[in-house]
Amino acid sequence: MMRSAIIVSIFFLLMSCASARQEQVSQGREFAESEEELTRIRTLAFEGDNKEIRKVGKQFLSRFGDDPSVPEVMLLVARADVELGFFDEAKGLALDLISADVPKKQTAEAYLLLSDVERARGSFPDAARHALAVLGMELDDQTAGRARGDLGEIVELVTPAGLDELGEEYATSPGIDIVLESRLAYAETVGDTATVRVLSERLAGLYALAPERSREPTGGRTVPVTSRPGASGVPRIGILCPLSGRFSPVGEVFLKGASLAVKEAMKRGNSGLELVVGDTGSNPLAARAATERLIRDEGVIAIVGGVLSSPTIAAAQVAQYNGTVFVSPVATEEGISSIGKWIFQASMETDAEVIAIARVARKELGLERIAFLSSDNTRSRIIARAFSKEVELLGGKICAVEFYEEGSTDFRDVFSRIRRSDPEGLFIASDLEDLVLILPQISYYEFGVQLLGTSSWRSNRLLRMAGRDMEGAVFPELPSAAYDTELLYSAANFVGEDLVEYNTFVLGGYMGVRTVIEALGESGADSESLRRTISNRLENRLHPYLNFTSGPGIKFYRVRKEKVEEWLVLK
Repeated sequence: MMRSAIIVSIFFLLMSCASARQEQVSQGREFAESEEELTRIRTLAFEGDNKEIRKVGKQFLSRFGDDPSVPEVMLLVARADVELGFFDEAKGLALDLISADVPKKQTAEAYLLLSDVERARGSFPDAARHALAVLGMELDDQTAGRARGDLGEIVELVTPAGLDELGEEYATSPGIDIVLESRLAYAETVGDTATVRVLSERLAGLYALAPERSREPTGGRTVPVTSRPGASGVPRIGILCPLSGRFSPVGEVFLKGASLAVKEAMKRGNSGLELVVGDTGSNPLAARAATERLIRDEGVIAIVGGVLSSPTIAAAQVAQYNGTVFVSPVATEEGISSIGKWIFQASMETDAEVIAIARVARKELGLERIAFLSSDNTRSRIIARAFSKEVELLGGKICAVEFYEEGSTDFRDVFSRIRRSDPEGLFIASDLEDLVLILPQISYYEFGVQLLGTSSWRSNRLLRMAGRDMEGAVFPELPSAAYDTELLYSAANFVGEDLVEYNTFVLGGYMGVRTVIEALGESGADSESLRRTISNRLENRLHPYLNFTSGPGIKFYRVRKEKVEEWLVLK
């Protein structure tokens, strides 16, 4: 009996050891697999492949939920989500990290992600609050520097009332100086002396507590494009554009257009010109610092650029305060010229195009109920408001206005909502990359409706990729587009340059600087005379729509059997 009991005990002991060894082998295999997947995700992050990061990262989180690297992977997936436009998913991951027991630096990264999400959605005060939360965590200089840089960009987009609210809510928090400096700049611009006095005293107190804190955490750099050594008293034109950071390719082509205008003028005998460039880095604080330097140190008589809307607004405020002519040829934010009499916005004629589309929809096509669709950004919302206003003035009805998150690829739910509004026409103001995805899905879901587009629809690439889905679509081409393009290519040919890339930014740089050069030819180098001349050229002209329809008219095209045909000329 005793012997049998011993044998049974030995058997169970052996089984237990075998099970433990099997579990150890299993755990080892799982650890190896998780390490392999983690290495893959890190490699994808280094390569910037956001779609694969999201896909592989979510698989990792599903399979290895207890792995110590889960917070790192959550951050990488959330960052990829932000880049791809999956903001709800990014926000959920960030909130989960903030509520979890993770290192303080990872919590800070989660708050910075939340800030990016709220900024992308236009909730700028909330975006600022998340950045301020990071600055209150007393982290390393690198993370704090990122938070200060982000906060500097965000506060330029917050209303004065919102800045006042943040100033009270975070009265003595680290980073509140950035909020107060932005509010001070606005008060100086509008001449609110009482607020200037209060804020100046408050900031002086903050600087006394932290004297090492710089009022200009970021700055611009000067890139001489065409300068004449030893020149004295020569008119200098300042150029502002992003030459560093993610938008540097845009800044480079803008600068190329600006340089082309100067080279053309110099070859035509106007040798008394210098071009001085400041780098905005797509950062409003850097734009402000660069503008101050161009005016104070470089002595420019006029500034062209800003390129992106928020740096343009920040720069324009400085130019207005200093009485320097500022021309914004490409920024899309509405009402930049209302900052003051020294600020001019050279319209790229989008307003004329929108009016024309609305009139053709109502008068020529007889559409009563029209829906609007575009990505969710400031420019799209401006177009939607202008289009809605014009359609309603003409007796029509906007039955649906839908905005999708930038980076979306599935539009089924959007189409379902639009379909329920029973439209007769659908105006899609999306860019080319989105149209390539949207138009085939309209056909797939059998959404039969009259399609309306912008001049960007007149694209051989779009016709090649979605020609069957564009059947019956109607869209315009403004006469100015062909004229400006001809001017640009003629200038490049005249100075012997190959213009490989043509887009809004290279054209904006060229036309903006050309406008200033031509005005200088009429007014001379006196600032007030230059301001009046540019005002007469830009502000006191007929509305572009009236100019086009009373002149050459606006051509509209229609797609028939995968070919673009001229349909009518709106006069």
